[in-house]
Amino acid sequence: MKTMTITKDGVTYYVNEDNICVDIDVDQSVKSFVFYNFNELDKFNGFGYRDTYYDLKNVFKSFPNIKEITINNMISHINISNFMFPNVRKVNSLSYFFKSDTMLINNIGTLINSFCLNENEEIDMTAVRKIQEYAFEGCRSVIYVDDGILSKKPAISFSANSFKGSMIELQPLNDNHMRFFDGIAINAETNSDIVIIPDDTENVTGIVLTDDSLKNKTVIVNRSETLDYFNSIIPIKKLVLKADISTDSIYLLSNLNVSDSIELDKHNPYCKVKDNLLYSKNEEILYSALSNAKGDIIIPNGTKYISSYAFYGNDKIISITMPDSVRLMSESAFQRCSNLKYVRLSSNIKAIPDQCFNENKKLERVDCDGKINLIGKKAFCSCMSLKSIFSLEYCAKIDYRAFSCCFNLDTVKLANNTTLSHESLTCIQNIYIDSKNMLKDVLDAVLFEENDMMNTYNIESKKRGLGIVNIFLNDEQICIPRYMRPCDKSLLMENANILFEDKSFAFYRLFKNIDYTDLKQDLMFYAYKSTKLDSFGDYIKRTSKSIALRYIYENKEDLLLDLLSYNFLSEKALNEILKTISDNGLDDKLSIAKAYILEDINNKNTSKSSFRL
Repeated sequence: MKTMTITKDGVTYYVNEDNICVDIDVDQSVKSFVFYNFNELDKFNGFGYRDTYYDLKNVFKSFPNIKEITINNMISHINISNFMFPNVRKVNSLSYFFKSDTMLINNIGTLINSFCLNENEEIDMTAVRKIQEYAFEGCRSVIYVDDGILSKKPAISFSANSFKGSMIELQPLNDNHMRFFDGIAINAETNSDIVIIPDDTENVTGIVLTDDSLKNKTVIVNRSETLDYFNSIIPIKKLVLKADISTDSIYLLSNLNVSDSIELDKHNPYCKVKDNLLYSKNEEILYSALSNAKGDIIIPNGTKYISSYAFYGNDKIISITMPDSVRLMSESAFQRCSNLKYVRLSSNIKAIPDQCFNENKKLERVDCDGKINLIGKKAFCSCMSLKSIFSLEYCAKIDYRAFSCCFNLDTVKLANNTTLSHESLTCIQNIYIDSKNMLKDVLDAVLFEENDMMNTYNIESKKRGLGIVNIFLNDEQICIPRYMRPCDKSLLMENANILFEDKSFAFYRLFKNIDYTDLKQDLMFYAYKSTKLDSFGDYIKRTSKSIALRYIYENKEDLLLDLLSYNFLSEKALNEILKTISDNGLDDKLSIAKAYILEDINNKNTSKSSFRL
């Protein structure tokens, strides 16, 4: 990438075509460094289509003579090491994005660089609300000043590496075998099996723990408020909470990264832990699965309610079995459980709430002996492995995108009174209905518009051969292309009733409005099987080799066998197909189709011999 060299006041800036300063050189006589915005200096900058970024973190140069830096107007991005300007003690900011201070702090209080403070220099934490990674690297001071009222100071957020490479990591241990800096717990003594968070935790403003110091330890916490300073990044073996925790703070427990167990005070009046699940004291409400909940979960009899987000994001649970005592679930209760495969619902559940199982990509089966009458928005959306679902015959409403992108859910049967919302059944292959009155709703539930074709899931649907949806009414069948222009979709829905009354007209009309060759071919094949009209058969005969080759490349042996059974292919075409199977190493995967083709060719040759005789 082309780089422009710009020299000003003893400093050379190397700026690339994206207006990013990627390197600098500074004369030894220079005491003050300016972060210029070269967008404002046309004589220096020929690019100038955005404000200058300073990306110098990986420039291993040091300029110890620089004592002061100035940040010009509109500079918003400075990425430097503390060692580049180790002796800077004053920051002058003309930019909205940074504060004027002794350290580099942005406008929302994030400490970016403390520079390399000496042992006897003070660290002014008054304006700091967040500490960026490596902000204290090279800092030898452990003396801090702030507003003097730690208990009233907002909690400081930070990363695991905020104090890396500084003397702060080597602070003396307190009586509880922990190191603190400005109320922030830095790390714990590794030789102790138990770590106690101090009783005076009103002076704790954060817990960063820059190493795995709690990974194999039991942590004792005396105030529930302290849990707010832990996060899912800090690994803990066991947590003992010797204080009451109210229902409003339960989420703090579910966010912890605990590998063994969480132990609550047995006198806690609000909740209890059982089998790594957090319940109300009487076990009627299941609040949350803890981070160490895994495997096959059996919810105990007596539980009546499962809270919203109870199992959200759990990646260790494989199956869920509910007792019939459960009567209600809230939204997103099992959303994004990445390894969940099977769920057995209570027979007394009447509704699947919004996003309840959304994005459970390994979920294969959901059983329920009861009568589900409502399936909420995106309840099973993107459950790509779902193959089996409970009966929908009692379902009064299936809401927006409830089963969208369930690529492996082949068939659903709908009751006569079921109300369907927009795109609620996209990607379902076969839909059975009881009445023509449902047809318009079904079309709205299954059809994509062409302007949605670039949607990732729609492309995946087409790739999986789900371009045609089959709608069954009693013994009749109609096939509809899933993708069409918005105007064609509207026209089709307005004339939905003719689809079963005049199939040939419907197929011709649909065929005319399809722009995708593979969908045209599939539609005509379905049309021929449904009507046996010669006009449809003639089209399939002309395109049968192309269709067969597509089925081979897509590894769809069942569809290939179906096509072969209608004898549209000539002997020459069959030999070409055999060669294609062998050339692509598909002999084993398409072994049944290969045997069928060989038998068909043999029968054709036998017929020719008989004719000669």
